Amino acid sequence: MLKLKELRVQNNISQKSLADKLNICQATLSHWENGKYEPDVGTLMRIAKLFNVSIDYLIDSKFPILNYNLSEIQKQLLDIINELPQDDAVALLDMAKRLQK
Repeated sequence: MLKLKELRVQNNISQKSLADKLNICQATLSHWENGKYEPDVGTLMRIAKLFNVSIDYLIDSKFPILNYNLSEIQKQLLDIINELPQDDAVALLDMAKRLQK
């Protein structure tokens, strides 16, 4: 939940205040922000609603669980693709397929 701390800081909310709003202890929130633990789906929904963001936005969009075995080049390509508009990502995929042949 790398985005949680970012959202909290951007909205000038202390850990204590956010923990109170979520009805959890501050230590739990700290563990979430540091990646030790993750909130359950219900809590994710409450956090998303509180900050007016999607659950997808809250979780790391680079899928760290899926890409930890990727090479550095593969990770860089994923970063680039994740930042492209959909049409450009499709064009890049087409280009990669042509290069593959």
